[in-house]
Amino acid sequence: MLTASNVTGVLEYSGSQIEVNDANGSWGSLSPGESSSSTNGFNISIGNDIINGTQFHLVLSLESTEGYNSTEFYTITIGHVSVEDPLGPDQYGYYIYDSGDNDYDLAPDYDWIEINSSGTNLNLSNSGNGNWSGNGPIGHVDLPFTFKFYGIEYDEISVCTNGWVSPGYADAESFRNYPIPGAGGPSPMIAAFWDDLETGNNGDVYVYSTNQYLIIEWHDMRTNWDNDLNTFQMIIYNDYDFSLSGKQNYKILVSGKS
Repeated sequence: MLTASNVTGVLEYSGSQIEVNDANGSWGSLSPGESSSSTNGFNISIGNDIINGTQFHLVLSLESTEGYNSTEFYTITIGHVSVEDPLGPDQYGYYIYDSGDNDYDLAPDYDWIEINSSGTNLNLSNSGNGNWSGNGPIGHVDLPFTFKFYGIEYDEISVCTNGWVSPGYADAESFRNYPIPGAGGPSPMIAAFWDDLETGNNGDVYVYSTNQYLIIEWHDMRTNWDNDLNTFQMIIYNDYDFSLSGKQNYKILVSGKS
């Protein structure tokens, strides 16, 4: 068993969210079974918009005078997750922010844009529990811009009275909410408030679009279970650069109105 002389290492990260300011470590000579701390500590800095709880994978390349060469992999976790932190990323790289996640540069500004007098009424009908008449619970809307969702581009969306939209074409009303993703709803699916919702006498679904965004508003919808009144909307913004994931994605805002 030989002593490793002049053990050195280089710490590397291949992304852009972490900067390795001091990548070089040195452990001198190590005998078999011996451990030691580097005489030159590594130093890294992270971006201001990194979400607490995000994990990064770094590589440490080690070598010695005798020709020893090894690659070690390390995972570091940034910060501590609290209720004021976004959730994510998922496997694709998407994050979800709620209205309380205000300490991040990428936190969106939630704002209500009323469209019940300016938007197009889809004239949808839903009596609840799978019953409907007239145009039924689903409308199909051509998009004013191409919408990319999980890497696939869409030029239309399906809008359901039951509080969800599906990029592309869907024809199942899916009024019972289940875990997402799953067989209970269409795929793909964006659920603003997925429930068995009735249009009743005053409930309507409106859409309004510009080149910058598309708004879908569910106005005065009632839950089939206990007749609660709900008004809420979804805004899909055109071509929003969500730089945390390193992809060209879109910003989707969901908000309710009391």
